[in-house]
Amino acid sequence: MIVSWSTEVGLSVTGTFASPGKGSPRADAVVVVPEGAAVLFVEVDNGTQDPAIVAAKLDRYRVFSHRTTKTTQGRQVSMW
Repeated sequence: MIVSWSTEVGLSVTGTFASPGKGSPRADAVVVVPEGAAVLFVEVDNGTQDPAIVAAKLDRYRVFSHRTTKTTQGRQVSMW
């Protein structure tokens, strides 16, 4: 079951969600499924981009998925 989905979503590798930093990828779609399951980032290419550019975007998705944040106690934890 899909809970929600959005298109052209900026994924803040740096910066904030409201203002993603330079180099942050923009997913063609983000799909959210019920609690406890993964979020799916979708990248669609119709052969218009060089494979190296698509590969670099996928690497930035990986960086985004490993992003951390600080708890109120100052401890670094995974955002997910």
